[in-house]
Amino acid sequence: MAKTSNKDKETPKGNESLAEALVENPEVVLNETTDFLKKNRKRLTIGLVALVVVVGAFMAYRYMKTTQQEDALNELFAAEKFFELDSTRLVIEGNGNYLGAVKVAEEYPMAEVKDAAHFYAGVAYLKEGNYEQAIAELKQFKAKDALVQARAYALLGDAYAELKQWDEAVAAYEKASKHKPNPYFTPVYLMKLALAYEQQENWAKAVETYDIIVKRFPNAQVVNEAKKYKARAEQLSSTPSK
Repeated sequence: MAKTSNKDKETPKGNESLAEALVENPEVVLNETTDFLKKNRKRLTIGLVALVVVVGAFMAYRYMKTTQQEDALNELFAAEKFFELDSTRLVIEGNGNYLGAVKVAEEYPMAEVKDAAHFYAGVAYLKEGNYEQAIAELKQFKAKDALVQARAYALLGDAYAELKQWDEAVAAYEKASKHKPNPYFTPVYLMKLALAYEQQENWAKAVETYDIIVKRFPNAQVVNEAKKYKARAEQLSSTPSK
């Protein structure tokens, strides 16, 4: 599919996006490399010619990477707008003028925003009920933002749960609940985890998980549900909590 020129299309406007939040300043990479060279000067034995070649290759890579980053951002802004409009098919495939999220991830492999593209595509597939594709996209997503990464783990668990693959769902929900815990979202992920344990008829683990919500997150919105479900699971468990 041919990409349209940035001059022929106008990037949709909007506030700072997930895509921008995931972007690492390329200057950081160069600064870290410079610091490394300074600290390890005595141990480095590369010649001047070799150093010039390495630096030249690095600068070429950096230029290509930042160029890809800008182009990928322009494409992904459109996907974000489609996402806000709940146009899942356009998020995935684009509309002829903009690439969809899947193509952004494929055609801009050196841009950090490819991770955001995987996230958008994964959520769109999940909404469409295409759980296998949702899993494939979300498994490729990596974020520096703790809240977004935990959310991605939880969505991955949701996709596995829809397929009744409870072992995988439990593993994903565990990752979500343990990734940088906070009082706002972690209790919800723990509820999902406990319910997945119930599907496995692992009542003891379900009770244990509900108990974590009750004791560690007493002000959580789901705490009353956790208490109710805990009491039910205790009745079914051979080892009720004290």
